[in-house]
Amino acid sequence: MTLDRTGVRSDPPSDGNPLRRIAWGLFALGVLFLLWRFPTMWCQPGGQDEECYAVPGLTILTSGRPQMPQLPVRDTRSVFYRSDDAVYLEPPFFFYFQSLFYAVLPDTYGTARLASATAGVMLIALTGVLALRAGLGPAAALWGAGLFMMSRWLFFNATMARPDTLCSVFGLLTILAVHAWDRSRKRRWLLAAGVAIGLGGLTHPFALAYAVQAAGWIALRSRGAGRLGNPALVAAVSLAVAGLWIPLIVQYPETFRIQFRNQFVHDAGGSLLGRIALPWESLAYHVEKTWPHIGPWQFLLPFVGTAWALLARHDSGEDPRWIGWLALSGAFLIAVLVGAHHPVFGYFSYPAALAFVGVGGAVDRLSRGLARVPGLARVPGLAFLFGAVMVLSMLPGSGARATLALTRHFQDVNHNAPRFSQALLKELPADATYVVAPEFVLDFLAAGRRTLMVQALPKDPRENAPLYDYRIASRSIAYVEPERTWNDERLWSRGDASDPFACYAEVFATRRSVPKTPDATE
Repeated sequence: MTLDRTGVRSDPPSDGNPLRRIAWGLFALGVLFLLWRFPTMWCQPGGQDEECYAVPGLTILTSGRPQMPQLPVRDTRSVFYRSDDAVYLEPPFFFYFQSLFYAVLPDTYGTARLASATAGVMLIALTGVLALRAGLGPAAALWGAGLFMMSRWLFFNATMARPDTLCSVFGLLTILAVHAWDRSRKRRWLLAAGVAIGLGGLTHPFALAYAVQAAGWIALRSRGAGRLGNPALVAAVSLAVAGLWIPLIVQYPETFRIQFRNQFVHDAGGSLLGRIALPWESLAYHVEKTWPHIGPWQFLLPFVGTAWALLARHDSGEDPRWIGWLALSGAFLIAVLVGAHHPVFGYFSYPAALAFVGVGGAVDRLSRGLARVPGLARVPGLAFLFGAVMVLSMLPGSGARATLALTRHFQDVNHNAPRFSQALLKELPADATYVVAPEFVLDFLAAGRRTLMVQALPKDPRENAPLYDYRIASRSIAYVEPERTWNDERLWSRGDASDPFACYAEVFATRRSVPKTPDATE
């Protein structure tokens, strides 16, 4: 890629349409991702935070707005203040996207997760497209997208009901739009970048990271008045799109003010300017939290890809250095924007996707280099062996064991959360009020049961006991207010607590009115 006399990028001659050449490969990666992850997405009960992120999409179908009816909180210090009326602690676009899936599929956690998985498929494809835009070949693009598809950087946030992956999708769309503007100088690409940033901001606040990147890139590549005018145009379009939230805000302005203040306006982690000037605490915090979650090999792999993009000698037509700078600056911005107070694994799917472009380029270069080494060129199936080693290196921590276990036991009710929850509901009275663990909140709400979460109750067990009839507990008791004491009595349990892939529930009552069954476990 070179610059012509006007300073506009001109592409090297291309042999056909490279995107068309890899389209089926990217499609196959998306299908493989869905098939591989479907058992865990569909068969596992609700996970951490899904009791909040999976519900608003369902309420949109009945009220038109995101709500969490399980959290009728009236404490003005809580981020959940009046969440039963409306949810403002996160922007709403992901919930409306999620509602499309609820409109045609069963009301289960699996359906909510399919919204995230669909965003994951889009993110995988966009990783391959970015590789082509950086001048890398089809093989490098497929390597980058394929290894990212297998990685733990994508695994969790794309298989749980969370907005992170969809926000990352808008991030890559922003980068593609700005890159297209940089090559063509057509204003429509600035408008497209503004729309992508606006939709990203309507999905999750970490869109601010790629908004800053886009503004800096556009300002640096503009001339004269355009250094201010072009970023201002993108900002104006972004704000106009983000303003689509306003009709929801004006319905409950006081609720919005309190939720937004409690969620975002705080001094945890120090001031933003201080974190930017002295980022070491923020960076160290996120490395400390992310390293054990991702694992050493997969944690270091994006840094290898970024280093290759920035430092390696590239072939004619290749220019992945801008990808490397975006990956580094994206990770930096997310770390300092969040600060040292909250682990945010899903947010890093955005810079990780950028970095895996470099990973794909490095793997492709290495595989071609091995074929030129004297002696190795005659090894039969060398390319296949190298590919197999790379794929196998991604398997530890990939969730393959969970997929196999849940596929093997798909017909077992204890390993199929939708069936397990329906069986549990049949054993419980319909007219009672329930305090429900995150694993089953959505199922109880979808069944029309009066449902509360732990956070909606007073801390004092003498005060909260009159507010519910039955409590449904599960493994989440280890992280959802484990210090809380209860004034109720254990009745029975279902499932297998010893099997990490099986569902498990314990039923407690403030009065003994649950009908016992002959196989109840005392």
